[in-house]
Amino acid sequence: MKKRILCLFLCLNCLLLTGCSDGLSRSLMVITMGIDVNEKGYTVTIKAPNYGASGQSGDFSSQSDHKSEEENYLNLSVTGTGWEHALSLLNAATPRIMRFGQLREIVISLDTALSGHLNEILTQVDILQNVRTHAKVIICRGTAKDFLKSQKSAVGKRLSTYLDVTLDSLREKGYIPTATLSTLLRDLNAPWRDPLIACAAFAEENEKGSDTGGENRPVDQLAGTLPVSGSSMGEYIGALAVGQQGNYVLLTGYEVQLYHLITGEIQSMAFGAEGQYFDVLPRGKSRLSLKNENGQEALLLHLPVTVEYSAFREAPGMDLSSHLEKEITHLIQKLQSASCDALGYGGLAARQYKTLFDFVQSPWQARYRSAAVQVSVSVLLRQQGRT
Repeated sequence: MKKRILCLFLCLNCLLLTGCSDGLSRSLMVITMGIDVNEKGYTVTIKAPNYGASGQSGDFSSQSDHKSEEENYLNLSVTGTGWEHALSLLNAATPRIMRFGQLREIVISLDTALSGHLNEILTQVDILQNVRTHAKVIICRGTAKDFLKSQKSAVGKRLSTYLDVTLDSLREKGYIPTATLSTLLRDLNAPWRDPLIACAAFAEENEKGSDTGGENRPVDQLAGTLPVSGSSMGEYIGALAVGQQGNYVLLTGYEVQLYHLITGEIQSMAFGAEGQYFDVLPRGKSRLSLKNENGQEALLLHLPVTVEYSAFREAPGMDLSSHLEKEITHLIQKLQSASCDALGYGGLAARQYKTLFDFVQSPWQARYRSAAVQVSVSVLLRQQGRT
C-alpha cells in the first residue's frame, strides 16, 4: 500500500517538472563583455552563444568583415555617448533578452583603464541585473572590441569552459592575478590595499619578441610579446598595478610570479642565476612589517622559501638569498613608483590610527612611496626529488 502511495505521489510530481518559461530560446547568455571609452563615448561589445545557429554567421553587428567568427557565437558592438546610452542601444539591437548570470570575462582596454574610468565602469557593470560578480576582469592591449572579435576557444568548443580552465590554470602558475568584479571593486575602494588586474593581448607574428629577461628572469614578458609561434591565441600574462590618484604600472609575468611567491599563492616558480635554473617554493607565510627610524619609513619583508636545484648538479655555491632579495626589492620599488600598495602595507599602517578616517587623512601615501625597502629571504636548499 505504501509503495502505491509513493508511486502516485511521484507521478503527480512529474506534472510539476516543467521547464523555465523564459529559457534559452528567449535569452542571450552573455559570456564576455568588452568596454572601450574614447572621445566618441562608450563602446560596449558582447559575445554570446548563438544557440541553434546553422550555416549563418551569428554576427548581428551589421559589419561584413566577421566571416572568420565562429558561427555558433554572436558578436555585437554598439557605441553610445555614455554608459546608459550604449546599454540602451545594446538592448534595442539585441534579438533576445540579455542575461549576465553566465558572464565569465569583463575586458577593458588599457587606454580606458588609464583614462581614470575604471572604477566608474566596474560600478556600472556591478549594478546590471543578476550579473555574475565572479567574472574575471581583464585589461587588454588595443581595444576591447577587437579583442572580443579575435577571441575564440583555442581548445574545445565552448568559450565559457575555455576561459574558466585557461584563467584558472594561468592563475595557479602565477602568471596572472585573480581580479574578479567583486574583489576589484572592494580593493579599488579600500584605502589600505591596491589591486593587480590581469593583462591580455593578441599579437601578430611581427610583434613577437625574445625573452627579454634572458636566463635570469624567465617569462619576463608582457601580454602579446611572448616569443611563441603557431595558432593565434590570446596571451594572458602580466598585470596592471593600479595605484592611488590614477597611477598605474605594468608588471611582467615574472614579476607577477614574484608577487604570488610573496603572498604564498603559487606552488612554485622558476628563476635563473649564473646560467642555472632553480625552482622556488613558498615555505611558510611571509611576514610584512613597518619600521620608522628618525622619521624615515621602511617597508620590511621576511620570506622563507625552499629552492630546489637539479638532481644532476651539485649544490650551488652562490648566494641565492641575495639574488631573490634583489629581485623582490625591485618589484616592491616598482609598485611604490605607482603608489600601488598591492602587498597591503597600508593595513599595517592603519592600525597605528584610532579611526579609519584618521588613517585616510594621514600622509600614508607619501610615506609609502618614499619608504626604504628591506627584504630578507631565508633559503632552504633541496635537491629535486628529495624531501
